[in-house]
Amino acid sequence: MGNHPRKSDLGSKELTAIVIGLVSFLCLALLVAVFYKRHTLCAYMKEKKNDKDCVCSIVAETKTLKDHIIDTSAGSGSDTGTWTQLWLVLEYHENGSLFDYLNRYIVTIDGMMKFAISIVSGLAHLHMEMIGTQGKPAIAHCDLKSKNILVRNNGTCVIADFGLAKRHDKATDNINTSPSRRVGTKRYMAPEVINDSINKSDFGSFKYIDIYALGLIYWEIAHRCCAGGFHDEYHLPYYNLVPSDPSIEDMRTVVCEQNLRPTIPNQWQNFQALQMMGKIMQECWNANAAARLTALRIKKTLSKLKVEE
Repeated sequence: MGNHPRKSDLGSKELTAIVIGLVSFLCLALLVAVFYKRHTLCAYMKEKKNDKDCVCSIVAETKTLKDHIIDTSAGSGSDTGTWTQLWLVLEYHENGSLFDYLNRYIVTIDGMMKFAISIVSGLAHLHMEMIGTQGKPAIAHCDLKSKNILVRNNGTCVIADFGLAKRHDKATDNINTSPSRRVGTKRYMAPEVINDSINKSDFGSFKYIDIYALGLIYWEIAHRCCAGGFHDEYHLPYYNLVPSDPSIEDMRTVVCEQNLRPTIPNQWQNFQALQMMGKIMQECWNANAAARLTALRIKKTLSKLKVEE
């Protein structure tokens, strides 16, 4: 940030502050989390490093794809003389999350496609292992939802919040999992997570749960798509089947026992893009995890459809 002035404060807590800074010569807005005590962030980082799962390192490993994963720079800092500040610097996206955006706006078919392709492009990048000096391990997000996806001004999306991400070390076949006690968002949990039948020793299982959640996110987007003069109000997945804050038991009853999924409207069949989105959704939330599409396959299918249109 250098000597560039702060634009505004977004909030603060006892040990941190969230501010927006403007890098004027780049016309770039950045979100900065400032930690005011050295031991606060360092102790956190040390704890995660000892567990071989530092969240910041996971985020850093996603930086090889600049378009669809939130850009992050950790380790910046300054000394005020009284306090040592440690900064976590991220891209700032004024549109907020996809959840916020869809609550406020409807989208066109083209807008829906841009959202869908950019999200799955980011997910395909995460899921893919890349070899070399600029490589990265395969990563599963494990808490994918519309609130963890941010909307850029150019109409594309970036994936954020890697607090529950899992990283696969192919050489040792080791899965580095987050020590956090948080669990994923219940509404977006795949059937095998809800009923605790997931094979936690197989990294592919974690990619499957990302794909299930992706299908639900696609449903949220498509429902706000204006086609033929028709669009729906914004709703969360399963809004008509479970309470606003569902329990695991609520989700188990609906998703596992009754095998219900969000409804695909009949009018989607009149529009090629919506018809294809509906088909992809249904394959994403298949009860058989291994039968779900891969992120790369979804990306190729949607990209081909956009070219044909």
